Amino acid sequence: MEQTIPNYLGSERSVETIFVEELLRKYYKQGNVVLDIGGIPTNSEHLQSFYSFIRDNKIDYRVSDFRQCDYPGDFVQINFGDQKFDIGIFLSSLEHFPQCTESDLSLIHI
Repeated sequence: MEQTIPNYLGSERSVETIFVEELLRKYYKQGNVVLDIGGIPTNSEHLQSFYSFIRDNKIDYRVSDFRQCDYPGDFVQINFGDQKFDIGIFLSSLEHFPQCTESDLSLIHI
């Protein structure tokens, strides 16, 4: 990807959606189940082409997030049961889960 992307979302998500679409175009195979942990925002008119791409290609695209989605809540604690995913997307999310960012503070001895 060698292009300038306008920061229409005011965050890194502006380029991430383009990146995710490129990866799905390259690696997604019909019948795959995709899990997006953290979720790409659904409330932006700038992302409609991304969601059209998902819909038009009949991609089974699921989201685990704190907002309303397929698997709501803290993904670390969600019981997915026997559900399996072929592609996992985990962009700009890790820093939002305390277990992933604060637990290492206990290792610091001052």
